Amino acid sequence: MTLPTKEALLTNISRDILDAVKDALGPSEKMLIKRMVHADIKNKGYDPKAVVLTSSRLYILTLKRPSKVELVLPFLEIQGIDSRSSMEMVLFAGSKKYAFLSCEKASYEMDFLINHICCSLKEIFPYQPITSLVGRLTMIPADRLASLQAACAEIESGSDVGPCGGFSHMYAVLCDQHGLPYREEVAWDVDTIYMSHNTREFNLQDFDHLDPCDLTAVLAVLEYNTWFRTLSSKNQRLTQDVQNSIVKVVEKSSSLEELVLVAAGLKVDFAQKLSGALLSANSRLTALDLSNNPLEDKGLVFLASSISKLSRGISSLHMSGVSATPKGLAALTNALSSNRHLASSVACLTLSENTCRDDPIVFSSLLVQTTALSHLELVSTDCPLETLFGAMMQSCCATLSFLNLSHNTFLSRRNRESLAMFSTVKDFFASCLSLRELKLASCKLPLDIIKSIMLGIACNEKLMNVNLDLSSNEMKMKGAYLIDTILPEIKNISCLDVSDNGFDNEIAVVCTALSRCSALKQVSIGRNFNNIKPKNLMMRLLQYVVQLIQEEGSQLETLSLADSKLKLDICVIINAVGGNTSLTNIDISGNHMGDTGAKMLAKALQINTKLKVITWDNNHTSPQGFMDIATALEKNYSLQFMHTPLTDVVNAMKVNQEKTQKALHMIEAFLYRNRAPQKTSSDQLFRLHQGALLGSTQQMVDRLVSKIRGDRDMLQMMPHESIQHELEIAGHLVEDATKSKQLLSKLYHVAVSCDSNGNVIEETLQQVAEDLSRVVQNHLEGHVKNMVQCAEELCPYSVSGKVFVSHIIRMSWNVYIIFHTCITL
Repeated sequence: MTLPTKEALLTNISRDILDAVKDALGPSEKMLIKRMVHADIKNKGYDPKAVVLTSSRLYILTLKRPSKVELVLPFLEIQGIDSRSSMEMVLFAGSKKYAFLSCEKASYEMDFLINHICCSLKEIFPYQPITSLVGRLTMIPADRLASLQAACAEIESGSDVGPCGGFSHMYAVLCDQHGLPYREEVAWDVDTIYMSHNTREFNLQDFDHLDPCDLTAVLAVLEYNTWFRTLSSKNQRLTQDVQNSIVKVVEKSSSLEELVLVAAGLKVDFAQKLSGALLSANSRLTALDLSNNPLEDKGLVFLASSISKLSRGISSLHMSGVSATPKGLAALTNALSSNRHLASSVACLTLSENTCRDDPIVFSSLLVQTTALSHLELVSTDCPLETLFGAMMQSCCATLSFLNLSHNTFLSRRNRESLAMFSTVKDFFASCLSLRELKLASCKLPLDIIKSIMLGIACNEKLMNVNLDLSSNEMKMKGAYLIDTILPEIKNISCLDVSDNGFDNEIAVVCTALSRCSALKQVSIGRNFNNIKPKNLMMRLLQYVVQLIQEEGSQLETLSLADSKLKLDICVIINAVGGNTSLTNIDISGNHMGDTGAKMLAKALQINTKLKVITWDNNHTSPQGFMDIATALEKNYSLQFMHTPLTDVVNAMKVNQEKTQKALHMIEAFLYRNRAPQKTSSDQLFRLHQGALLGSTQQMVDRLVSKIRGDRDMLQMMPHESIQHELEIAGHLVEDATKSKQLLSKLYHVAVSCDSNGNVIEETLQQVAEDLSRVVQNHLEGHVKNMVQCAEELCPYSVSGKVFVSHIIRMSWNVYIIFHTCITL
């Protein structure tokens, strides 16, 4: 049998009818196939009709003048194709079906139509299986289906989809299908910003300026696009239509793995719809965050019923602040217990701000099921803490790395049962293998529990660099002495927050303990100075804070004294910071130190060479205070980040806006200078370090010298000859200490004199830089030559001529000049 040509299959309609069809569809619609067939579109029998196929739609029109459109069927609305021979075809769309018969015997007409529909869809959505685009596909005999599948596979293998999985092309088609305007800014954002950052998260907040109906087409793209793995929206109320579109994305997308909808105004009806979508055969969702939405118990029950049936499990579940009670949490517990895949797959679980007051053991029942949990947050759940550690001991102590139980309480009183609980708590932390962060703020923990926690961590050799938050636990005097007893021997706590614990006069004990703990790198002790009595004791207590940061061999890098309201007393600590050589980050916000404190901070910054970050808001700083800081930063080359003190800036702007703005611009300019690569002379570095040393270490030496001289003068008044030799030695040591002020300068000049004939290290590095520059130049020239040759072979008419080649070479030379300049600075 002779096969008809493609040109013959494109149309079999007479010229006059074809003109009528064109008039009915309008000039904007590009007709690709025009056929006259027998069609049954209302289940009333077959009638001759004109069938027109565009790149995305099928039209059925009357064979009259003027012609009339009787049916418009977008290809994406097709849910099934049934063709029992090459002369018949049935299309299914929703509850309706449309049957077609060829007008010509022994025709391949229906094969041509089916191929056009499927291949058109495949060109738009190349990585979607054809069955997910047109639903059930039946073609008899089987070789017809094989031929169609081969054509689709060829399109998929040779397609160049464009940025982000062809998003903009899909978006154009779906805007056309939904009758919505094509927004250029949407396509530009995705093709340019998303692509340049290689992001796989589609954030609805990037498009919150659009009308909600415009988001329909945007979300419809995600049903088919395989680029994006996450769909997110935070603090943005979503309309009902947008919520329904998101449910469709979850149901149809084969690539979406994470859904984040925080504070989106979702209610029970959304949870019910989403629960059905999760069970779709296409859904691949494994991470779900619906925090701060009023889903209530009903919503949680719906979601739990679907989650319990997921064979793939779920790795991350965030349900904080969803207004759940023990009833909803019990449903989640039952889901975990009924699905072994789920219990072993949940790695991150957040259920904060959901009360369990009426059923205190609901969380322990839940936790005992989670054997792979690494991240757990149960903040403000009214959960008795004593019910949790035993459950976690049985399930996740080997995998847990982050645990936040803040704003809960420990209810047990001291009795036999509580003594057993203390042992359980210690055993739990002694058995953890991966714990890195533990937050127990505002829990009113009994001191015995704090002791059990710290001892458990201390004896656990598997743990390293643990971050422990014990703030706001009302530890007071007994807690201070507990810390002094236990903390110095702990080697695996690197970050400790004991702020707001009412230490007051016992802050000296705490600081002494902190200074003896060599593993600590970050310490927060703010809000512990409010009730120091008598007031004149404050300066003496702050000396212990100074000792903490000046301790020889100290590893302390971060210190927070936030919200301590120390006023001008903070200047004692600021002076110590000036010459400190270990601190890189300090927070002195909320101390109300005024312009005098700002002046002292400015002086400290001029000699400090180590500090990288400083936070100092809410200190009653005036425009002059900001200007003092700005002027000081001109001489500081180490500070790189300064959190904008917004509270003080707002108040200062009311006093003198111009001066405040000038100071802030100067501060930002100097911070930018410090963050940028720079070449500082050795003389300048020496002077900076010398100033720091003389500002702190030498002050300490001077105090010791003064004390020794006083003691020696007193002893010389005594006639004992046995001590004369020791007094003579002491005198020599005092002389050496006095001369040591000149030692650093002398040593530096000795080193400089050794390099009078040239610094060997600098000369060697310069030679290496020159050699590397030549290698890069040769490498770049070779690559440019090969790339130009490739471009000429692929696009010989566009890429040719000496002008083009010389332009490319000049551009590559500019790149080389930048590199050469950087490495030879």
